[in-house]
Amino acid sequence: MTTTMDTVGAFYEAFGSKDFDKLRSLLADDFTFKGPLMSFDAPDAFVTAIREMPFEGNPEDSRFIVDGNSVAHAFVWMISAPAKAEIPMCEVLEVEGGKVRSSELFYDSKLLPEAG
Repeated sequence: MTTTMDTVGAFYEAFGSKDFDKLRSLLADDFTFKGPLMSFDAPDAFVTAIREMPFEGNPEDSRFIVDGNSVAHAFVWMISAPAKAEIPMCEVLEVEGGKVRSSELFYDSKLLPEAG
């Protein structure tokens, strides 16, 4: 049986390794994403946007709070290219049936560096 954190861990592993096929396989067909600069009502559009994201980086200082099917992930996104930045973020994921149904990302978009 896959736990909520198993699914979330696989989601972040696929994201970090740029395994876009795996990332897509972890998203429910009715997946939605909301963030300060964009939102998506379809998993394929989300994966395309992630694939084209102009920044390279990794989360550090991760803290997870699990409440049933909900996971809050507080972290600092350490952007390494094309510029450097440290952006505190919090992402709230909803998981159902081993798939991520929704993601809502919170951060101050003014902290993003210029993409190029």
